[in-house]
Amino acid sequence: MMVFHNIAFYPRRDMKLEEVYKYAKTLNYTHVMVLRYSAGWELLVRHL
Repeated sequence: MMVFHNIAFYPRRDMKLEEVYKYAKTLNYTHVMVLRYSAGWELLVRHL
């Protein structure tokens, strides 16, 4: 079981990951998690 504190959900829509990272930095976030499904679940975590 995973527990995350102080998280926010923002739909990615057509944004590229680079745009997501820049937007997250403007909000002073320290990490970005991207969860996607493409023939299996994949989780990407990036430290800003």
